[in-house]
Amino acid sequence: MVGLVLGRLGQMVVTLVIVSALVWLAMDLMPGDPLDLAMLSDPAMGAADVARMRALHGLDQPLYQRYLAWAGAVLRGDFGYSRLYAVRAAQVLWPALGSTLVLLGWALALSAVLGIGAGVWGAVRRGAAPVADGAAILAQSVPSFWLGIMFIIVFAVGLGWLPAGAAPRPGACSRRRASWRCRWPRWRW
Repeated sequence: MVGLVLGRLGQMVVTLVIVSALVWLAMDLMPGDPLDLAMLSDPAMGAADVARMRALHGLDQPLYQRYLAWAGAVLRGDFGYSRLYAVRAAQVLWPALGSTLVLLGWALALSAVLGIGAGVWGAVRRGAAPVADGAAILAQSVPSFWLGIMFIIVFAVGLGWLPAGAAPRPGACSRRRASWRCRWPRWRW
């Protein structure tokens, strides 16, 4: 049993390394880079400035060295700098991860309750088994992005129970503020 678990963990590590290398390589092979954008935004930038910035950011290194430097930084928890928010990328990532985990928990709980309920209903009532099987096949075949959009239309736009965008940040809804994000009922995260 321990050997099986260790073997699976080894396979998982190899798969993660291969997938991360392929995704990183695909991003690196895309045309253009941030320095091209910097050159377009600052016409006074010369070839010496571009060469200095390439050396500063390690873009003059061979491909495998850049990947290893990136992978090492990610393993240390250094995800770089967000130019959009002008902060470290981890400062943007971790709050969003909390909301994602809450959403994941509710989705798992709902799917477990519905799945177990449909399975018990199909097992107890003989005539209900084909209906439960058909509902399970239908639920698996519906694209999740489409179902998500339909849920937004029904629960956020139609019923107004949930926000259509992101959940408000903690402390953002006070009694004095009457923001549209604070008008939805009882939901305070």
